[in-house]
Amino acid sequence: MTQVAHRSLVRRPKRAAALLVTAVAVATAVLVGTAAPAGAASRSATPAYSPTNCSTTKYYNSWVGASETVPNHVLSQGDYGDYCVANLQWGIDNMYGSAADQDPIAIDGNFGAQTYAWVRRFQSDYKSCSGNSVDGIAGNKTNSCMQYLEGVF
Repeated sequence: MTQVAHRSLVRRPKRAAALLVTAVAVATAVLVGTAAPAGAASRSATPAYSPTNCSTTKYYNSWVGASETVPNHVLSQGDYGDYCVANLQWGIDNMYGSAADQDPIAIDGNFGAQTYAWVRRFQSDYKSCSGNSVDGIAGNKTNSCMQYLEGVF
């Protein structure tokens, strides 16, 4: 912001407040978004998630014995257009190879029934690593296990 623009905002506190309210409203709309109804022909990305990058954090998985990079949100059925989901799908495809060829997983960032089934299989095959839970939801334990084994995030 230039010095001139800054002075005008200081002199006009109502304008500054209005600009702030507008900025907050736009940021909220971008982050919250609007979910499209199931089966809609044209759907937008899952609110607050990106189709081009995977926002991550660190999570300590005691089975792995280290902190692993994981998505900063849980991946579950219904997520649409999420790059983190695409990374998970790539890891499943890479890990299961020819088994996945029998029922190939689409690497499209959409967490549908097929991704759900493959996540359940992964959780079943790696129960210790993924928290002894087979629920089809890729949370920190499942994602840190996938990261440890395949380096996807």
